[in-house]
Formats: sequence, C-alpha cells, structure tokens
Amino acid sequence: MRKAPLSSGASPYGFDGIETTATIGRETLLICMDQIPDNTANRNAKNTPITFEIFIQNSFSDLEVAAVTSVLDMANRILERKQFHWEFVSDTPGLVEGRCGMIVRAQPLIWDQNLKTFLVVTGGNGIKLDAWLPRVRAMRRQSAPVVLLSDAATAFIREWRSTNAAVATHWYDVWILEETGSYPNLTRRYAAVSEGIVTSAGLNYTPELIITLIANLISPSEYMEICNRLLVQSIRDSRSEQPKGIGYLMSAFGSKVSGAIEIMEANIEEPILPKDIANRVNVSLRQLERLFVKNVGIPPARYYRSLRVRKAHALAMETDMTLLNVALATGFSSVASLAAAYRNEFRKSLQKTRKSTGLKIR
Repeated sequence: MRKAPLSSGASPYGFDGIETTATIGRETLLICMDQIPDNTANRNAKNTPITFEIFIQNSFSDLEVAAVTSVLDMANRILERKQFHWEFVSDTPGLVEGRCGMIVRAQPLIWDQNLKTFLVVTGGNGIKLDAWLPRVRAMRRQSAPVVLLSDAATAFIREWRSTNAAVATHWYDVWILEETGSYPNLTRRYAAVSEGIVTSAGLNYTPELIITLIANLISPSEYMEICNRLLVQSIRDSRSEQPKGIGYLMSAFGSKVSGAIEIMEANIEEPILPKDIANRVNVSLRQLERLFVKNVGIPPARYYRSLRVRKAHALAMETDMTLLNVALATGFSSVASLAAAYRNEFRKSLQKTRKSTGLKIR
C-alpha cells in the first residue's frame, strides 16, 4: 500500500519544519490514490491530466472557488507544467454569479457523461441537492472521489441519512442540524469521509483540503513548496474539532474575555448571570465589564443577549422550527420577549423577516 508523502523535513525552498503530518485521514487519501496514477509514473507522464470538476450554483461561495483554483494553479506553477486542470459546471450553465460578485462561466452538467478525476461541489446560498446528487452517484459508481464543501455538505447530510460513517460540515451548520434533527454520525471535524464522499467544513479550510488531496501526486518538496508559497504553515488535522465560536479567538480578546464568551456560547438555551460568568473566569463583575467594553465595545450582558438573538435569527431563517421553539432554544421565555430583543438588535420585525424567507410563521 502506497503512503502519501507527508513527512516533515527541510525544504529545498527554505521552508523548514512545515507541519505535514496532519492529513484528512488515511482513508480519504487511499480512496483518492486508488483512482489516480502512481506518483512517480504521473510525474514522468507529464501530459497525464488530473481534472477537478467544480460544480457551482447561483450565489456560490467565492472563497471556496478561489481556494480550489488557487491551489491547483500554484501546483502547476511549482511543477512548471499544467498537470492539474479544472472545469466549472452548473445546473444553470453560462455566467454564474457568486454571493460576493465573482462571475464564472460554467458548462452544462450531464449527469453520467465525461466524468473527471475529482468532483468538488462548493457551498453557497440556495444549494439544490437534486441538481448535483445524480452526478455524485455517477462518480461513486466509478469509485471516483467526491468532495462536498460547507453548505453542500450540509445539504447532503440533511437528506442522505443512510451513511454509517462520520460526516462533517461547518460548525455553524452542525449546530443548526443538531437543533433540528437527529444525526448520530455528525461530527465537528474539519473533514470526514463516508462511502467515498468527503464532507468538509470548506470555507477557509478548503486550501488545506485540496493540498491534502493532491499530496500523493507530487513529491514531498513540491508539496511543501505549495504550502510555503500559499503561506500555509500547517495542515490542520481533519480529525480535529473545528473552533466553534468567537470565544476561541483568544488572541483577539485576551483569555478572560475569550473564556467568558466560551461560557456564553455553551449556555445559549439556559443563560447564566454575568456575575456567575465573572466568577468562573476568576474576575469581578466590574472588571469583566471593563474588559468587555475595552475589547468588544459593549458590556457582557449586552453581548450575551446579542449572541442569543443572532443564534435565534439563524434558527428562524434557516429552519422550520416554530418561533416558540426558537425562543426556548435561545434562552427566551416567550416569542414576545424574543421579538422585542430581535427588534432591538436588528431594527426590524422578527415575524416579517421570517415571512420574507417563505417559511410559515408559527
């Protein structure tokens, strides 16, 4: 069995000690390796193309599209040949616009024809699972690897209940899925593989994921130089849990404020008093208030309420939970108290905002 070139060492390009031992997991690399020419043979056969088919829909994730193509482009520059190719496909071919304004020309998707080496489905607003799921099935019939990023992974997890292995998506969607259903195999890992399909947090983890997927096709020095040129100093272990809240940004706020925010984020449904939060981070309430105003700009009580309202907004806009259940899940005693806090936070009506999404107000 071949091993991916993931050992650390001195780089001929002057980038020593890069952390390359963390991978998406051996099982994922093995799935990919079985479908791709041998590493040495591939380097000798310079005209052997490795093609990534990138599926996009209207309001796709500009960040993820840029991440995939930038890694492949950098790899080609390091290799000094066009080894990696990419093609955009869509259920709405032609000019497709991302949610941040990027415009990409996409070809029509034919479900079972012209299968490529990899299929990558990007996240974005308004993911339509039925537009690309037949393509995923066709790829898997050929044992070809499929990668689903962020919102695409979430859509797959929500509908594809038959999987018996771990699945992953962005932590924000993990929280929503856990609030709205039972997903026993759902994890907060950066990425996971199930039945030949890689589900991933996507977004800013996407470059590391793509680098890992092509690691077996290039030499260790080429692998490290790609990381070096893209300023990726380490490849996060996909089996590690994602940081799942603002409280993890200790460098931005300091340990006391970050610790307090972690406590708040862990107690959304049953809020605790600010003085108890202060006790748990070993400061007085007055000191905690000063630290919050200095680092966050508002007192801890106000921040805590804002945090809960924004969680409620996500549940109200992205699930079919009743407003009463949304209120209870975010620590409000009634719809009225949530609606008042919502109006204070966003300067608009909760009921009208939800109605604009097409969801029933219940």
